[in-house]
Amino acid sequence: MKKPIVLFVILGIIALVIIGSIISGNEEKTRQKEFKQNEIATYNDVNYSITKVERTNGKEYFEASGGKEYIVVTIKIENKSEEKISYNALDWKMADGTGDENSYAVWGNDNDTDLSSGDLNAGGTKTGTIAFEIPKGDNDLTLKYYETILSSERAFEFDITD
Repeated sequence: MKKPIVLFVILGIIALVIIGSIISGNEEKTRQKEFKQNEIATYNDVNYSITKVERTNGKEYFEASGGKEYIVVTIKIENKSEEKISYNALDWKMADGTGDENSYAVWGNDNDTDLSSGDLNAGGTKTGTIAFEIPKGDNDLTLKYYETILSSERAFEFDITD
């Protein structure tokens, strides 16, 4: 008598796990991952937006390599969740028109504006810049956000149209 009840309980648990994974998989597929430069991307109750994009050849000792320039993106992060979150400039990459994904670059700016890394309390806002060295004049740019520097799949991306 106990065996059929235990068997039904185990089968019920397995069915709930399968249904839960299907539902969460469908939510991931329907979540918007591509945004225009002037849109707000919401990921895990955190809003990400681009407030400014500028191009520069660099400063004094930090000039861009031959045939390249820096694109400096100002990013605003608003933590709408109820938990502290971590942010890191290394979580962002810039894909250029050649298909390369570039990590952030040091370009000699005022360090007070760098996004850098840190924690952001619930309800907090952080604004900072990230620079990338790209081919000069490249207009086929996509800013990609990865949940961590170890993630292989981007969480979302912005089409940069500066």
